[in-house]
Amino acid sequence: MECSGEKAKVKEVVKSNFFLLILLAVISAKAQDFGSYYSLSAGYDTNPLIENESSESAIMRNSFGIGYFPAKSGFKASYSGNITSFFAFPERNYNAHILRSDYTFQPFKYPYFEIETGLISKMRLNSVDAVLYDYIDVNPQISFVLYSDIGVVGLSYLPSNTSFINFRNLDNSLNEFELSIDKTFSTETNVLFLTKLGYKNFYNAGQELHSPLNPLGRGKNYRRFSNRQGNRQSPNFVYTDNVTSTIDFGLDIYQPITDNIIFSISGNTNIHLNDNGFYFASGTTDLYNEREFFNDIYNYEEKSISVSTIFDLSKYIDLSIAYNYFQRDFMYSLSLIDDKYNKDINRKDDGNLLYVEIKYKPEMVLNYIKSINFNLKFDYFLNKSNLDEYSFETSGIIFSTILEF
Repeated sequence: MECSGEKAKVKEVVKSNFFLLILLAVISAKAQDFGSYYSLSAGYDTNPLIENESSESAIMRNSFGIGYFPAKSGFKASYSGNITSFFAFPERNYNAHILRSDYTFQPFKYPYFEIETGLISKMRLNSVDAVLYDYIDVNPQISFVLYSDIGVVGLSYLPSNTSFINFRNLDNSLNEFELSIDKTFSTETNVLFLTKLGYKNFYNAGQELHSPLNPLGRGKNYRRFSNRQGNRQSPNFVYTDNVTSTIDFGLDIYQPITDNIIFSISGNTNIHLNDNGFYFASGTTDLYNEREFFNDIYNYEEKSISVSTIFDLSKYIDLSIAYNYFQRDFMYSLSLIDDKYNKDINRKDDGNLLYVEIKYKPEMVLNYIKSINFNLKFDYFLNKSNLDEYSFETSGIIFSTILEF
């Protein structure tokens, strides 16, 4: 019975998106400066919600997008969206949308200098079990790019503001300043250096707004609020101490080994300018939401290294293999944990991520369809923590069909 129910869901999704598929194809074919895509992905994950105890599910994702890319113009705009469904727990389904526009120009007609401007707006809407975490993010950006003998040098300002529609305690602003140097040598070795200074502020944290509040957290700069018990979906107080800031450093090296093999290695680390962070006070009850919104570099100091290799197996088939290892020292402890162990304990994680992906792009000529891609991806994620509540393991496999119009 369960199998037949899942088949019915698959048929319903395919049928509901057939009209969208035709519409994207017609627009792209009739309008010269437009391009679009549609992707249908289906797979299985042993722990998609990233919980301490695994809860497996089949997953289906519908992705689609359309873009306007006029020729001989520095302007472009696009929309992309996806609808993600978990068959085992539909109460955690969500849909996400991204609007983006970019404009690049050369001031004073100087050929070695460009200014890139852009605006990215994101929206995520969740089903009933995570409706508190619906958000809208607006991210304008500006970059100054200089083509010089030392490489392509970029200086960027990347502010953003995120509003949580149903839980305003999570509203936050972010200001980041980024310097990048991109250099390609005569050996075809490409080196990219990045450094970033960022400030993030949850400016409504600790205020009594329209949602239930439950103060159960403390940071290294400790501050306690009165105790009240909340439920799974009410993160209650968000701890923060004014602004949390970090300096981030990254180095990426790309090296073609042969005409058919490209190897890359990258390292990242960051330094917190003060010992604090922000988090869901009751975050231990729901690792998926903890990861989704608070598991970022503004909450921990990290040392990370990644290696990857792309094999061009034939004219139509590519194989990608990547591995990432990280160590994270979180900047806070939870009173939920402190009470359990009778002492203050800051979370420390060791993570291992591996993925293998095969891409197949057949040579096909079809009306209205520019290309078809078939992707098969396997991934594995093992997170070991000094706190059992944050240790988890997950693996998954997903097959995708991508149509470009």
